[in-house]
Amino acid sequence: MNQSRHSNLVSRYISSDDQISDEHEVSFDVRSLFRSLKEGRWILASTVLVATLLGLLASSRIEATYKASAKVMFDPQLREIAAGGLVNSFGLGEEGLQNEIQVLRSTTLVNKVIDALTLDTLAEFNPTLQQSEPSLLERLFNAPQIESDAESLPTSALPELERRIVADNVLDRLRLTPIQSSRVIDIGFIASDPETSARVANAFAEQYIQDQLDARISTTLAATGWLSSRVDEWQERLQADERAVEAARSMQSAEAGQSVDITQRQIDSLVDILTETQNEAHAARAGFERLRAALRDRVDFASVPEFRASILMVDLFARTGELEQQRANLVELLPEDHGSVVEIGRLLAQLDQQQLAEAEHIVEVARTEWQALEEQMLRIQSDIGELHQDMARQSQAQLAIRQLEREAEASRRQYESHLERLNTASEQVTLESADARILSFAEPPLSTFSQAKRRAIVIAIIAGIVLGTFLIFLRERLDNTIKTPDQLNRLTGREILGATPNLKGKPTSAQIFRTFAARRNSHYAETIRGLRTSILYSGGEQPPGVVMFTSSLPGEGKSLLATVMALASFRMNKKTIIVDCDLRRPKVGKILGIGADRVDLLSILDGTHKMGEAIRREPATGLHSLSTSADHTYSHSSAIDMISSPNFASAIMELRENYDLVVLDAPPSLLSADAKIISEQADAIVYVVRWNKTPAEAVLEGMRTLETIGAPVAGVVLSMVNAGRAPWYRAEDASLG
Repeated sequence: MNQSRHSNLVSRYISSDDQISDEHEVSFDVRSLFRSLKEGRWILASTVLVATLLGLLASSRIEATYKASAKVMFDPQLREIAAGGLVNSFGLGEEGLQNEIQVLRSTTLVNKVIDALTLDTLAEFNPTLQQSEPSLLERLFNAPQIESDAESLPTSALPELERRIVADNVLDRLRLTPIQSSRVIDIGFIASDPETSARVANAFAEQYIQDQLDARISTTLAATGWLSSRVDEWQERLQADERAVEAARSMQSAEAGQSVDITQRQIDSLVDILTETQNEAHAARAGFERLRAALRDRVDFASVPEFRASILMVDLFARTGELEQQRANLVELLPEDHGSVVEIGRLLAQLDQQQLAEAEHIVEVARTEWQALEEQMLRIQSDIGELHQDMARQSQAQLAIRQLEREAEASRRQYESHLERLNTASEQVTLESADARILSFAEPPLSTFSQAKRRAIVIAIIAGIVLGTFLIFLRERLDNTIKTPDQLNRLTGREILGATPNLKGKPTSAQIFRTFAARRNSHYAETIRGLRTSILYSGGEQPPGVVMFTSSLPGEGKSLLATVMALASFRMNKKTIIVDCDLRRPKVGKILGIGADRVDLLSILDGTHKMGEAIRREPATGLHSLSTSADHTYSHSSAIDMISSPNFASAIMELRENYDLVVLDAPPSLLSADAKIISEQADAIVYVVRWNKTPAEAVLEGMRTLETIGAPVAGVVLSMVNAGRAPWYRAEDASLG
């Protein structure tokens, strides 16, 4: 069926998704919780009453006890001893008080108190001294008895077990309470005798103070011995480090011969000389290159300053000038080939060769000077490198010496620190005191301490409430009936056509039908009309002509539902007839108020009467019905044979042709096969499930019976819903008014 078409119907029964829970989910609906408790209030009241009586009985067997208290205050002190740590310190916070409480509850301190007061000789703490056999309640509420443990232990282990039991009993009666916003702990002890309670409380306080003082002195002595050995170790290490420093300094002086500063000054001086030599070498090379170029290009030697600086060149320049003057004079008087002119030319050629030779000599001298400066640069750089290596060796030695000096200084600080601590610890032994003091000693109490009795009663009441609540919810958990439309939908996978209420006052089916017929605007009538709409449109646009109502078991309200649905359809101006197909337990006639009549469905099926003779008209509403009389016996055939006969199919076909809607009230599907056979004649089947009554297994089995033959199940209806116990159902729907 189209879900959206019936959303207006479903919304009337389901208020919200969070108000519906699956049978395997946990719901936190407060109303459901209180409703379940209300339904099981007698279970809860009974369990609480029984538990309270047991608590009163148990508390009556508890002997009177007394509680005495001593108060101890802690003075926070920080004592710096032993290896630079705080071996014992007490803070102002809650954590510090809790640590001291654990010390007070330690087994060592408890055993000292037992020995000091010989508590193991008192039957109150030592169960082996008790003469009477403990009762059942004492076994349940008191400490474990030594007899139960002694059976499985050898004889040699019994004293140790007895000691442990006494210590446990003493600890059970010890009450340690830190007083808020203070450094005070209240040491309380509960005993059957007021004097005993005061003595034990004071013994705990005094023993704790003494143990704390003994622990401090013992720790300080241990620290003094440890510090003494550490002082000797650091003294030996300091002496060894100082000897290593002196040896390293002596070795450096012997190897280097001079200090790092002198070596650095030598390097700085050579760097200055190297810079000057580099400048001279660059200038010499530039002069050489210039002279070589002048020689190569045969420029006028007289224009080069270096050539003019040579005395020989100056003389050659002068002689050449004189000869050229003479030649010029002769050329004016004599021809070019004259002997005197030729001789002067020869002399000029000789002078030119001499100038060239002298120029080459000057260039060679310049090259020699440049190369000499280059070699000098290399020697200076080599000397600087050697000095750097010497300086690196000297620096490495200096670093090693400084490292040794730092180690020696660290050893000196450690030695002095441990020596100071040793002196402080030695003085502290005589000044040691506890961090706590007793503010007030315990006095024997004048009144009893009845906390145990009150606790027994309170525990009994709480246990009764818990047990009662558990039983209530266990009952709810074991209930596998259907309680919500969502649960039914998940179980069957079918559409929920609607839900009908269980009416107040428990009226009969006939009374419900009469009231429904008379009050057309009641809430119940509105529910049935919504159900009618859902059924008629369950198959799509074409409404079904034959609708069958069935259920899993009897008593689920299907007959009443089929009858009122037929009347609702009839009032829609649809020609409708209700047919009672339950030949074994017919109910439609009783609902309509029709008396026993042998002219009924059975008379049609056996051929003794025709259809028109058997159909009855309900006087008040005009609804047509074809019922079955409960006292009409059929001897020739069984009910299933008559339903399976062709006459039944022919009868339904005849009704289908003459009526707009034929409503069939079929037997429950789990009691007989009638429902399966009748379903073959139906266009739609409405499966009725009674709220909080029908088991889920019955619903599944009944639905499976119909699904095996492909029956047209249109959906399911949740019937007879208790609105007061179903939070998803509206309360006003639970009445006919």
